[in-house]
Amino acid sequence: MYLYFFTYISFFITFIFCTSCASTKIHDVQFSESGPNIKISKEIKPSTNIYILKEGEYFAKLDQCSILWQVNEFKDTKNIKIFYPQHDSSYKCSIPFKNKLSLYQELLRQITNDWEKSRITSFCTSSFESLNFPQAWSETLALASHESLDWNDYKKNYPRHKGNNSSNDILVKIVNEKNIYQELANLFLASGLELKLSSVEKVFALPLKDLPFKESLKTKGVPEKARLIYDAGTFCYKLKLIAHP
Repeated sequence: MYLYFFTYISFFITFIFCTSCASTKIHDVQFSESGPNIKISKEIKPSTNIYILKEGEYFAKLDQCSILWQVNEFKDTKNIKIFYPQHDSSYKCSIPFKNKLSLYQELLRQITNDWEKSRITSFCTSSFESLNFPQAWSETLALASHESLDWNDYKKNYPRHKGNNSSNDILVKIVNEKNIYQELANLFLASGLELKLSSVEKVFALPLKDLPFKESLKTKGVPEKARLIYDAGTFCYKLKLIAHP
């Protein structure tokens, strides 16, 4: 799991120092034939990172909302990874998640057109909160953690808890069991890719009394002092090309 985190940090270090690198490919693509008027700007260039062969940046813009996805092709494995980082202040996008799906769809369509789909192996994002993912995702996760035998044992008995699972492992298990990211999975499925959460970094947990959906969970019998998992700093999903008969 630390490999994902190292790769994520390495990419941003490279990005900071390579903003002046010459680009090999720049496109502006406008979509308005059906649905909302979406503009895609993309840039693909060689990387100066010793581990990365090529990198790409894809901006999707709808009205005042801009979303950035980044792509790395690694030298050793030739695997391609997609990153959806937290935006800086100029690229925040606070429109409802359901309205972002058309932006995600066009970003993914462009990426799968530009890069070999069979070598796209992972999709990593920042936290639910930082990307304005539905609050229901965090609420579902929090309630499930309250009901989780693994999480309750971890809180009570760490580091002598059963199974020796980390809090990261427990979060991954809960999220996959509850299929919290189903809307994302459906998006990738439509592009011929199966998506499943494989790792996270930096689990976020707080007492219910400090969470924005506390009133909702109190009605479900969760005590205010219960410490609940509600998010993580980084999520990395494994992608697999769907084999068609």
